[in-house]
Amino acid sequence: MFSRYYKDINVYTFQEGYFSTPAEYVFNRTIKGLIQNPSNVKTFNNGKDTSSISGVLFCDIKETFGEKDIIEFNGIRFKIAGAGSQPLGVSGITPQAGQHAEYNLVYTQEGI
Repeated sequence: MFSRYYKDINVYTFQEGYFSTPAEYVFNRTIKGLIQNPSNVKTFNNGKDTSSISGVLFCDIKETFGEKDIIEFNGIRFKIAGAGSQPLGVSGITPQAGQHAEYNLVYTQEGI
C-alpha cells in the first residue's frame, strides 16, 4: 500500500552510561518507512488533551521499537507517542501481506 513511498529512516537507541562513559543515543539500524505530517492532530485521554502529534510513521508490521528509541528522517528526530496497529491484526485476525504498522510521533530534541 504505502511501501512504494517508503524511504530510509534511522533508528537510534538509548545507551546507558558507565562510570566515565556518558549516556547517549547510538545508531541502531535503518528501516524503510514513511513519515506523514498530520493535519493539526491532538491525542486525548479521558477527554483531556495529552499531546500534539508531529507525525505518523508507516512501516512494516514486523518493525519493533524500544521505549526510548528515536526515529530520524532528514535530520528531524521523533519519539514514538503511540502505536496504531496490533501484531495479531484486528480481533486476532492474521495480518494480510502488505499491511503496515502506524506509530504516532512527536518531535524531540533528545540525542542531538
